[in-house]
Amino acid sequence: MTQQKNEEAITYYSAAFKLYEQMNDSAQLAYVSMNMGVVLQQMGRFNEALPYLERSLDIYMHNGNLLMLGYVYQALSQNYEAEGNLFAALSYFKSIFTCMIVCSTWNRPIG
Repeated sequence: MTQQKNEEAITYYSAAFKLYEQMNDSAQLAYVSMNMGVVLQQMGRFNEALPYLERSLDIYMHNGNLLMLGYVYQALSQNYEAEGNLFAALSYFKSIFTCMIVCSTWNRPIG
């Protein structure tokens, strides 16, 4: 994505973030927060991305959406890796596999 497109995305995500926050729509707020964090990462604005990713993480952990939680773990892992915090990056990277294992058990037949 070009710098101009990223800036445009940030503008739209910011507006959506405020709207969903006012509506108290946690599912949409988590999704928008994650996307906002990812775009900020793409722009190299890692410190700004972190609060959005952490907000998304908190919501997905609370509502139990493991599939989306895996995506947030991945984004957090990449964010910490880019900042040079390899211990935190590895910790979140390992969490991706926990989500994958749990999600994969949902598709297995019982018995």
